[in-house]
Amino acid sequence: MQFFVVFFSSVNLFLVKNKDRVMAQTKYDVKISDKAQADEIVKKVEALQGVKFVNVNIDASIVVTHGDDYDEAGFKAIVGI
Repeated sequence: MQFFVVFFSSVNLFLVKNKDRVMAQTKYDVKISDKAQADEIVKKVEALQGVKFVNVNIDASIVVTHGDDYDEAGFKAIVGI
């Protein structure tokens, strides 16, 4: 299995390509202080339209892998940004 990753630092957008499928990833610089809060965010964000995966890095950032129908406003409301 081959993966290709492209990162555009000016817009914090990643594109991950696995064979014929390309998935966008958006990175948000948000500091989450503990695992319980991270788990709660993941649970809520995974239910949003267009979200494929959520990765919360404690005290660093949140990366959301999503489709074109991603509800970014819903994400921002959940996280409070």
